[in-house]
This record gives sequence, structure tokens and C-alpha cells, in this order.
Amino acid sequence: MIEEITKAILDWVPIIQGMLGAILLAIITKVCIFIYSYSSEKIAHHSKKVRMSRNINTMLHYDAFHSENKDKSTSSVAFLIYRSIRHLYIGIIWLCLGLMFLSFSKIISFIGFAGCLFYMLRAFDAVKPIGLTTNMEQKREEALRELDESGVFDELDKNKNK
Repeated sequence: MIEEITKAILDWVPIIQGMLGAILLAIITKVCIFIYSYSSEKIAHHSKKVRMSRNINTMLHYDAFHSENKDKSTSSVAFLIYRSIRHLYIGIIWLCLGLMFLSFSKIISFIGFAGCLFYMLRAFDAVKPIGLTTNMEQKREEALRELDESGVFDELDKNKNK
């Protein structure tokens, strides 16, 4: 059955094959992002570290795109890019490990590729676009309140005074 489908697709005009491939890639990307966002939101309810990271990203997103102060906006964008690049580098390391173990074991290689995908999605999560329908100011206030209650700002003040 799969051979018949493959043969039928290969008989199509190359531009149609390209469009089909692009559509398939877009669907797979959207599904992966949706699954990551959904699972990350559920994990954030149980993991303080994940919740704090998401709250920091929320604050930075708001400050980057809704701040009246251009310096604060620019520095927030820079911090978001920095937070994203950290995960991007870790994803590249996972990819290298997956490629390195490909000749030894496909299972270990698959673990490397899955780790790469996870960290690439985390990098995307840090710089994802903001929906226009969401109430970003309310989300920022909730994130700020939760970060304040957790003592994150107290730790920053301690480190700043050292």
C-alpha cells in the first residue's frame, strides 16, 4: 500500500511534490509545537523550575513588545534571544550525539534526536510569537506575582550585593 502511494506521488509533477512536502512539513511542525506547548503547560503545574522559566519568559515578552521604554524593550529582546540560544546550543549538542551514535545503535541515536527536538522546541518557546488576543498585561502581572512569592527577586538582590 505504501509503495503504491509512493509510486503515485513520484508520478506527479515535481512542483506538486514540493508543495505536498512543504504542507506536510508545516503540519508536522505545528503538531510538534502544539504537543510541546501543551505538555510544557501541564509540567509547569508540577515543576517549580519550569514554571519560573515560563514566568520569566512571559515577563520578558511583555517588556519586549509592550514597554514604553525603548531601552527596556531592547534589553528584553536581547535576554529572550540569549535564553533561546542557550537551548539551541544544547539541542545542537544532542544532535551531534545522535549522529555520533547512529552507526552504533539506532535506539541511542533516536534518543539523541529526541533530545535535540526537545531543546529546539524549548528555544522556540523562548522567542515564540505573541498572540494578539491574549491579555499579556494580566499574564505579566501573574508571572511577576508568582516570581515575587517564590523569592527569585530576593536571590537576585543577594547576588547583586555580593
